[in-house]
Amino acid sequence: MLPLGLVLKAGVWYLVAAVGTQPRTYRVGSILELHVEEEVGKVPPRFELRRYWKQFAKEYEARMQAGRALVRARPAALHRLARLDFATARAVAAAGPLDADGWHRIALPIESIEVAVGELLRLGPDVEALEPPELRVALAERLEALRKVYGAARNRKR
Repeated sequence: MLPLGLVLKAGVWYLVAAVGTQPRTYRVGSILELHVEEEVGKVPPRFELRRYWKQFAKEYEARMQAGRALVRARPAALHRLARLDFATARAVAAAGPLDADGWHRIALPIESIEVAVGELLRLGPDVEALEPPELRVALAERLEALRKVYGAARNRKR
């Protein structure tokens, strides 16, 4: 493996290295062992770290956000939604106009139901998941579990 460069993304370091002639990406925090070779390797012809990373990040985001969720969001939540990631920011920018109740409808890219639950819960009552049904169920289940924890805490003596 030939190191080609290090990239810092959102506080996480990544190593880009060539395996044969193919660049690969590794999370530095996941590297458990390192062996330094005496022989100096050759960088693949026409390899540019910046270009490679841009393409890798775009493809990674597409793979990790292959799912879709339809939500409705109050205007106050749009800025917080857009800060989640680039793909979500694009979806927010394409949001429909306000409906009669004062909400925007937005088709959001999601990595998974579980990840979407965590992201949407942080936004509180300013965002409501409409589809897929399994996302609504997962949100309701998480909220019920929280209600049990905090409802019981309210009744406990301190």
